[in-house]
Amino acid sequence: MMTLDLRDLTVRRGGREVLSGATLAVGPGEFVGLLGPNGAGKTTLLRAALGLERHEGQSNLARLAPERRARAAAFLPQGREIAWPVAVAEVVALGRAGLGDDGGRAVGAAMARLGLGALAQRRADALSGGETARVLLARAIAQATPLLLADEPAAGLDPAAQIRCMALLADLAREGRAVVATVHDIALAARHCTRIVLMAGGRIVADGAPHDGPGGVLDPARLGAVFGIRAFRAETPEGPVVLPVGVTGPAWEAEATDAPPRG
Repeated sequence: MMTLDLRDLTVRRGGREVLSGATLAVGPGEFVGLLGPNGAGKTTLLRAALGLERHEGQSNLARLAPERRARAAAFLPQGREIAWPVAVAEVVALGRAGLGDDGGRAVGAAMARLGLGALAQRRADALSGGETARVLLARAIAQATPLLLADEPAAGLDPAAQIRCMALLADLAREGRAVVATVHDIALAARHCTRIVLMAGGRIVADGAPHDGPGGVLDPARLGAVFGIRAFRAETPEGPVVLPVGVTGPAWEAEATDAPPRG
């Protein structure tokens, strides 16, 4: 049974396609990393999948009623701000809002996984950036859905916190959830994801396992064509290590964006 099933998903803004014919199926136990340069369509794919963007094509989530969608998928957006002067525990409990139960066990388990016990009664609007990221991830996990969609969950975190974040998402997948996350760090995606979906120009251009050999989704030549970089790849007992070591394109150029319009 697929927890995410997208078919020919297309999003247009101002007459321009920012997502073109994306077809993607993700099942339980998979941790899928969406990789691609800025403006590739990664965020738009997640938002359209949830019905947050007007789109053509089909998404099994977008056609659900809001209550059923809240039980099917949790969403962690890029925004890392908590504006309310409420306790951390209350913010995490918002992950259960509208689900018709008290969810105390799920909230407690999510806070424990993110090490938030000591912060439970701290004002959520007075946290550091890293603490805020942990609280918002705990809120999404507390929703206890079979699918978690996360937009740049490791962005802005220090190296140890990035590894812990990605390892936690991988653990959730091993426990039977499906996880889809946009990731900019190729090395993190290669180490922790079970599957990589490479995007460029609003399209899915490659899809495969990180450990696939020459010609695979993380082949240095393929990464060079998509990102305009020179990439180094080495195999280790813990999986491939893939690092950008230089650029091949122009110094700077105007880039499209797949971020939703503001206002």
